[in-house]
Amino acid sequence: STSGQMDLFGGAVHTPSSSENHNLVHAEPLAGRNIQNTPHQYHLLNDLSAIQQLVETLLKVKEISFDTETTGLDVHSAELVGMSIAIKPSEGWYIPCPADRSKTLEILRILQPLWDANHITWLGQNLKYDLLMLKWYGFEIKGNTFDTMLAHYVIEPDGKHSMDMMSEQLLGYSPVSIESLIGKKGKGQGNMRD
Repeated sequence: STSGQMDLFGGAVHTPSSSENHNLVHAEPLAGRNIQNTPHQYHLLNDLSAIQQLVETLLKVKEISFDTETTGLDVHSAELVGMSIAIKPSEGWYIPCPADRSKTLEILRILQPLWDANHITWLGQNLKYDLLMLKWYGFEIKGNTFDTMLAHYVIEPDGKHSMDMMSEQLLGYSPVSIESLIGKKGKGQGNMRD
């Protein structure tokens, strides 16, 4: 008797092991990388003209890595705190979003040509959340999307799919922990605006 996954016709299907999946996704990573020992260029864009210049640059690319920072996990009550954008390794832009909703809407309107660009594929972790956040502010991404969490689930359905874990496992990079930014879970934990 054959054990393991079977195809629709009862034949055995080779299911790649965790280590085979790892090799399919990325070449052997460098271990122990983090923000302290990895060269990077992160740009803070808190000026509307700088955001407009970024839009002009991004309209020329085909893929954008995108993430939102919010005040909470409930998309119905959370507010945008900021957005992170990257188009190549070790460089990225962070656009802070003020607590004043009208000022955040002004920023989102400047980004409208990106939201409308059909040629751009948006890459992100749990991208559905980011898309819902934009929707609550009245904006919709028209390009294609690629969700790393869903892709990892397809490759390794029984594994954990957190961004931190995948970064360490697949890229050999330990991200800055959320606890180091806003504190441990519980009553005293802040939010990303803090």
